[in-house]
Amino acid sequence: MLVETLLLVTLLGAGVVMLAPDRVAGKLAAGISVIPVALTTYMYYVFLTDYSGAGNALLSPEGVAFGTQVPWLNLGEYTVQYYVGLDGVSMPLLALTTILTTLAIISAWTPIDERQSQFYGLMLVMEVSLIGVFTALDFFLWFVFWEGVLIPMYFLIGVCGGPRRKYAAIKFFVYTNVASLVMFAGLFALVFATDLTTLSLPAMAAAFRTATNEVLHDAAHPSHLVLPVIARR
Repeated sequence: MLVETLLLVTLLGAGVVMLAPDRVAGKLAAGISVIPVALTTYMYYVFLTDYSGAGNALLSPEGVAFGTQVPWLNLGEYTVQYYVGLDGVSMPLLALTTILTTLAIISAWTPIDERQSQFYGLMLVMEVSLIGVFTALDFFLWFVFWEGVLIPMYFLIGVCGGPRRKYAAIKFFVYTNVASLVMFAGLFALVFATDLTTLSLPAMAAAFRTATNEVLHDAAHPSHLVLPVIARR
């Protein structure tokens, strides 16, 4: 439940900061952002000691640390799960995310002098989504978190950006969403081409590896396609 605790603490902190007066919002946000840093540091220690620095979850699902897997939604024949966990790739990225968020908040104390509670609250909301991006192991859940990153980014650019901030925010939102939809459609097309009934990222990776190996095998050894034709002649 450590991943869920990390998400919940950061989200509640974002709500508290948004309701706080501007004069204390920056210091309060920095203090709250230290909590995820401390929690992630503890998780990293447990990760290295108890899980021996687990490898890549996409190559070996048994290497998932702090995993939680619960059925969530049924989309026809496909099952969407609340599936989160960490591996040797995502654990360092998660730790880096929490540290950089704290540094970003502290560095904004001087330049941000308007709507401070909104700015720092949105920074923490974005951190929640980034934590979800690096811990999600179900494609649909990952996509929800990924899109969740774009919403606070849009408002941060549109509210606290430069002279052309509205134009920049709209352009950012349109471009990133178009790219996201292309990615979403492409991955679902790959899922439909397999026998998968789950959107689990480890299961998808395994199915894609199998399909790729078959294609490469056929390309490298086409004789089994030609020999039956020769035999019939």
